[in-house]
Amino acid sequence: MKTAKFILIGIITIGLSSGELIASQIDSLKLVLKEYQKNPPRQQGEKMLELHFELGKALKSQGLFEEAVKSFQSALKWSEDDLSFFKIHHELGYAYRLLHNYSSAIKHSQLAHERTGERVPIRDIAKNLNLMAQANVDIGRLDEALKAQLEGLQLVEEIGDSLGIARAYSGLGRIYHYSGEMDRALENDLKALYIRSRRGSLDARYSTFADVSSS
Repeated sequence: MKTAKFILIGIITIGLSSGELIASQIDSLKLVLKEYQKNPPRQQGEKMLELHFELGKALKSQGLFEEAVKSFQSALKWSEDDLSFFKIHHELGYAYRLLHNYSSAIKHSQLAHERTGERVPIRDIAKNLNLMAQANVDIGRLDEALKAQLEGLQLVEEIGDSLGIARAYSGLGRIYHYSGEMDRALENDLKALYIRSRRGSLDARYSTFADVSSS
């Protein structure tokens, strides 16, 4: 019965635009969550965490940031390991930054950073540090921002993640711009631009704000 329901959902979503597809996904996730609340499944914790987390990401992609925060907070109640704890707090930090609640963005990015266990990929740790850095820039804490951004840069340099390096240079450019060091800002922006041009990734994602995405 449940298998048939998921197949039906898949058929219904064929041919929809990306926005309509995500809206349909949100409705589907809410439907499954409602059913699980009535009839708890086996491995309830794992499934509830995944559903709330995926719902939060879908809501965030639709600009429903306050609802996304609530979903991520619900997911957090089911988190029992470092990786899920890290991912949820990173997403909370990102959603709060989009809500212009920068102090909460910093708080959750710091909580994520404190739980970077062995299972958390280094590039994700660096992305979270980028989020932390840019949220600090948003409230004028430039020393803290620089420290986090340089730490993230070191991590992506160690693993040779070129787009991660470009992201870090772009973040440094923004920090130096706000500190009035325009020469250093331009230098780092040009480094980011050069790396992206070599990777063929010059598009709207170049903005620093977009770079803190968890995707």
